[in-house]
Amino acid sequence: MMTKKTMTIVSVFMVVALTAVGFAAWLITGTIDYKAEGSFVANELDDKYFKVEVEFDADLEDTDTTKGNVVFGRPVTEDVAANQSWLSYSVNDEEQKLKVVATVKFIPDGGFSKKDGDKREMDYYLYQEIESKSGDDVVITKQYRTIRVKIDINELLDNDGNPDPSSEQFKWFDMAVQLGYIQYPTAHVVEERKTYATATNKLSWVKNELDEQGALQDLTAETDKFRDGYLYIDLTWDMFEIQYADENATEATEAIVKIEINFNWGLVVSETTEGENPTTTYFNPYTFFADKKPETNVNLYTEYGITKYLKGTGANAQLKDMTIENTEDPENIDERDQGLDTDCIIRNKDIAQRLLDYVRDYLNYTPADADTAASGLQFSFELLEGEPKAITNSNS
Repeated sequence: MMTKKTMTIVSVFMVVALTAVGFAAWLITGTIDYKAEGSFVANELDDKYFKVEVEFDADLEDTDTTKGNVVFGRPVTEDVAANQSWLSYSVNDEEQKLKVVATVKFIPDGGFSKKDGDKREMDYYLYQEIESKSGDDVVITKQYRTIRVKIDINELLDNDGNPDPSSEQFKWFDMAVQLGYIQYPTAHVVEERKTYATATNKLSWVKNELDEQGALQDLTAETDKFRDGYLYIDLTWDMFEIQYADENATEATEAIVKIEINFNWGLVVSETTEGENPTTTYFNPYTFFADKKPETNVNLYTEYGITKYLKGTGANAQLKDMTIENTEDPENIDERDQGLDTDCIIRNKDIAQRLLDYVRDYLNYTPADADTAASGLQFSFELLEGEPKAITNSNS
């Protein structure tokens, strides 16, 4: 793997190889195995045991090294042999892969059936009746249970194998977004049978803490998202598709729902069109810098509105020593506090190197071995009991 020390600068041209920067091997946590208590039909106890599992990138072969991973790598649409830019990559570097598809599998012990008189489909397994506590057998709530998907940064563990409360792994992703290198992920349910409204099938950002009533709180766009919250959706029974072998089959063993999780590069490798309806396009760094002169100055504030390069300490510490001095006496000036017009100036060659260094050094996930601890980022994909969806409510 190429490191900072082995990066070569020839004249004013920098040659950078981005090697093996895939990250985010997903950590699967909280697999659930529930029994619906207290549900009776014709005085017989329903067998509603089920388990829920998840598989990543099921369409890829198990031997594919990028299965379940995100790779901020070289472009996938360009010919490696034509890679003649001053910012170059190796034929051995992994190709960019910014999408992961998680297949959530619902597997009931009793299986599925659409036979007359023996129907057992998703609504059957998730339907639940809540009786009055007065003991008079009066049903006060009829509802469908849901399965919550929670996507977050996996924090480091302590010596006992529990999440370390002092771990701050989230800061590396939050800072990468603030620096304009990458964006926060988005995720949505893949609908292969019907179309849901965007608000229905899109995962939402919510706060880590519940409100006073124990309900989820929306997370605003003006915050450090992984520090303060996570992505979530409550999967309802009608989002799943039972995997009958064909249209004539009457029995099946599992139902699935697919969730597509998308990452992208950030503001410093983007271009926005002008006009009445401007659009922003985000590029792979090698594509973006191909026609840029390496020594040309860029003002990150006026072009991108990025100010996070400049300030902060501790968990919010920002990169330093990145500006070009525009004074006759550089030894008597602090580069880091000369105002936005000065402090936000950087050369294309410098921002390219810092972007690629950051992704490799802070985001690239490297599993632990006998001599070193794990480093980089790992995501958790957690399956939990979600908020039930009430059908009717009546009071006894």
